[in-house]
Amino acid sequence: MGSWPVMVGFTDSKKAFAKLIKDIDCNDWMATDTAMATTHGFVDDSGTNAFIVTYNPDIPHDSLPAIIAHEAWHIVEGIYEYLGEDKAGSEATAYLIQYLVESMYKGLVNGRTA
Repeated sequence: MGSWPVMVGFTDSKKAFAKLIKDIDCNDWMATDTAMATTHGFVDDSGTNAFIVTYNPDIPHDSLPAIIAHEAWHIVEGIYEYLGEDKAGSEATAYLIQYLVESMYKGLVNGRTA
């Protein structure tokens, strides 16, 4: 994911989530039964900051951009926390959000893989 010290993945099923997180301590693929998406953040054994965004496969298509943007913001907050940044520049933040939203949107729309 560029120069940011993170990995981002996403899933849209419990089975895919289970496969993705087999080596980390994270068990709930969604925060609640009514959640449309959930962002899981963790640091792996090598010190890499990682995020897994899980999407409910029943998200209405017209809600997808807003939900992706919402989850992208959680990733940005997690990256800044990991880096020890109180407030990064607005242009850097804008480009990071743009990158995340575009990547996740394309992945979900084009076969649900990134």
